[in-house]
Amino acid sequence: MTDGVHAPFDLARIADSICLCRQRLPSQTALARARVSIAWTIAQILSGIDQLVVERLLDAKGLTADSGPALILGTSRRTSVLDAAFVNGAASRAARPSIAGTELSRQIAPIVALLLSIGEVRAVAGESFLRAYLIGAVTASALRRANLGDADNAVSLVVPAVAAASHILALDARQLFTAIELALRLVADKDSSLAAGEFAPIYAGYCVLTALFAAQFAESAPAESGSRAGEKTHAGPEGFEAVAQALPSASFDELWTEFDDIARCRLPRDQIAPLFDLLDNVGSVSNIGKLTRLLEAKVKPDGARAIIFAKAGEHDAPETTWVP
Repeated sequence: MTDGVHAPFDLARIADSICLCRQRLPSQTALARARVSIAWTIAQILSGIDQLVVERLLDAKGLTADSGPALILGTSRRTSVLDAAFVNGAASRAARPSIAGTELSRQIAPIVALLLSIGEVRAVAGESFLRAYLIGAVTASALRRANLGDADNAVSLVVPAVAAASHILALDARQLFTAIELALRLVADKDSSLAAGEFAPIYAGYCVLTALFAAQFAESAPAESGSRAGEKTHAGPEGFEAVAQALPSASFDELWTEFDDIARCRLPRDQIAPLFDLLDNVGSVSNIGKLTRLLEAKVKPDGARAIIFAKAGEHDAPETTWVP
């Protein structure tokens, strides 16, 4: 690894291992656990959008692009692909994790932000989206088993995110090596103490932004002839089945109440059930943009007033029109 980011290790071997992992097919158990974990993460992002640190990111003038193709989840605002990955990645770590999540699902939560932003723009299919997420999970788990990245340092955030992006962008081993090396160099001089405390969400968002930038930069590099990914010279990372056991074990039915409670604070109610159903069947979606459209809040026209059926005095919002 580059100087300044923990102990050195063999980037070429890691790149080859990730490429080998991408050639494998996940088990049905792994895919099912991934779907639940992604739904849990999206609820975390929707909850995190309301946190002060994320609100400050959105309010800061000029910090994120005012328009673009990628959605900031739970809002009507669209921005650049990198800025969406940054803000949604920060939001994924801004709220207190719910009991439905696991240590691994929390660690790789920013990967969902990356995959949604690039997936929406590239019209990625749900199957590729799921596999990319699991490749990130496998990479994160393998790094921890090798004592190369704990839950919050730059390695554990950046390398799995690059691995996930590499599947979407179809990077070969050489391009992947370039992406990992560049991403780690870009975060090498960042104070690792930022990974905890008040600015931890911003650090996570920055790491996933950096990973996506590096992966897209490497995509433009010439592909190698005769990719090393086909040479079984190194064992791939931990298998999908083993990683599945570290992802949330709850069923979708068990997740519904918590998901609905969180989503209704950001999204129109008529979008929540279709969104949840789509998440349960995301592997069959032809374009992940169908998912992000259901994660977009609607802007009420100026002067619009919410209509709430309730007794007077039970709700004090000044914009409310009362219907007794």
